[in-house]
Amino acid sequence: MNRAPVYMNSEQLRQLLVRTEGKYRDRNLAILQKEEAINRLQTFIN
Repeated sequence: MNRAPVYMNSEQLRQLLVRTEGKYRDRNLAILQKEEAINRLQTFIN
């Protein structure tokens, strides 16, 4: 039976952190862009 290692070496850990950080950064960027677009629309309407 093949079990995944319980521990990770530092390189695996670093790659995992980089991947998850990238995902969150992209999501935050999308949220910021959406808010900016909404603000532009509101100033255009008013």
